[in-house]
Amino acid sequence: MSEIPMMTSFNSERDRFVAYAFAAAHMFVELDPNGVIKHASGTTSGLASGKSDDLVEKKFASFVDPGDQAYFAEILLRLFQHGRIEPRLICLTSKTGKRLELLMGGLLLPSQEQRLFLSFTVPPKTNIKPKNDSQAGGRKTTETDLLDKRDFGSVAQDKLATSESMDVNSQLTMLVIDGLDELRSSGDMEKLARVLEKLSAYLRAISFDGTCASELGSEKFGVLHSANVDEKEIKARIAEIIAEEAADTDLEVKSFSMDFDTHELSETDATKALLYSVQKFVDTDPNEFSITSLQSSAREMLNDVVNRVNQVREIIDRRNFDVVFQPIVDIYTEDVHHLEALTRITGLASPQAFIEFTEEVGLIEDFDLTLAQRVMEELANHRKGGWKPRVAINLSAKSMNSSIFRKSFEEVLAPFSEIQEQLMLELTETVSVSNFEELNKVLQEYRNAGMQVCIDDVGSGSTSFQSLYDLEVDFLKIDGRFVRAANTNERDMTLLKSIIEVGKKLNTKLIAEQIEDREQAHLMESLGVEYGQGYLYGRPTLDHSTFKPGMNKPKAALHDTERKW
Repeated sequence: MSEIPMMTSFNSERDRFVAYAFAAAHMFVELDPNGVIKHASGTTSGLASGKSDDLVEKKFASFVDPGDQAYFAEILLRLFQHGRIEPRLICLTSKTGKRLELLMGGLLLPSQEQRLFLSFTVPPKTNIKPKNDSQAGGRKTTETDLLDKRDFGSVAQDKLATSESMDVNSQLTMLVIDGLDELRSSGDMEKLARVLEKLSAYLRAISFDGTCASELGSEKFGVLHSANVDEKEIKARIAEIIAEEAADTDLEVKSFSMDFDTHELSETDATKALLYSVQKFVDTDPNEFSITSLQSSAREMLNDVVNRVNQVREIIDRRNFDVVFQPIVDIYTEDVHHLEALTRITGLASPQAFIEFTEEVGLIEDFDLTLAQRVMEELANHRKGGWKPRVAINLSAKSMNSSIFRKSFEEVLAPFSEIQEQLMLELTETVSVSNFEELNKVLQEYRNAGMQVCIDDVGSGSTSFQSLYDLEVDFLKIDGRFVRAANTNERDMTLLKSIIEVGKKLNTKLIAEQIEDREQAHLMESLGVEYGQGYLYGRPTLDHSTFKPGMNKPKAALHDTERKW
């Protein structure tokens, strides 16, 4: 008699679970320890042609897409070990062969029968991946079912936002599998494939929604997961996989995990901090890694990144920087042609490191927009006094290729329609451009609006040579290295002359930067460079009124005759 209340209690709990599950689920199945369906309710989602009862006594794995078989096996293993799994995407195959993307959650109820209860929900349309992609929202790599590192950031951003809203602590685990490259080189591709299949299946199984694991390099992997997943467990399971599939190799797991508790940052900035940390991991030579060094530096690195991102955001939002101006002059008459807007930040000897970090974490667009706002305000104030100087601001080519950035940029310019033609755009980092045709269309729109365009740092590694031919611009600015070294280095002189020749053939004006003495200025003039910039003509200054006409007397004799080169 005493067993009856216990059974009643168990059945009540079970009924309650089923009720909760169906509050959000479309299909519900009960499996025995061997994965055989013992009960099914709700829509069959095309897995059977008739009622849900038609699924009973069939192996559920037979409905799982072939590409997700190893992944499903890892999910079941975790379900037996931990008793519960959060909903995650899995691909099933319908009776007609159609791929079905569903969110699967699971629970192991404490009973002698060890029954598994799985619920299935149709995910939002925005999460459904293209047919040829292995994970929602991104491309897979050639060897694994993991996200390509190019898509890791956008997927991670969604997961971070979701985990923050649900108050779930996130953790980023980085892995180095030493010896994978050696295994590739051995030619045993079958063994390599088995290791990678199980490894990617496991990383997907522990990641948020099953979608936030990435192959970051030939031996490097990253996974964003709940802090409930222990790093020791991750290393232990991967070691098991290696023992199962490649026991005769020297594969070794190195890992570190970082708690991603970044409540002081916005979702967007938190993602940028994540991506910066990942990129630093990707760029580091695997030979430099040791277990000790990874674990000891992980928290320090992330703390540093989060703090620096927070500082950059504060500088941008509070506009805690000065705008200084440096003149670009007619190299023949030394009259000021236009000014370049540069930044100075209190406490920093040079803004270069700040700008580089801001670029690396993806905040440069926000900074550029704030700088543009400040410059336009300066121009508006000077216009009231009758002075209408042209001012150049630096914008990355990558930003200009972004329709989102251009929309924000045009919103900044909109209140200053009368003075837009005083703004010059100095294009940086053209090496990052993949679609020059599209970028050129954008630049021509700005030129047609009266703005002039310059390609910065011509000759440096950050400027694509292709950009000189594919982008129609008004000026080319020669990298200062050639200006400094041309008199002493024949190779640099040869390259300098070739850049100048290209500029002449394209009918584009040339600016030489970093001119510091009269000898360099005379050389640039003799080679046919029209404009110069550097300490010889003026250092960056807050008081740019000194560059007004009549206040900056020419430093070289004026020529009444036509300039001859």
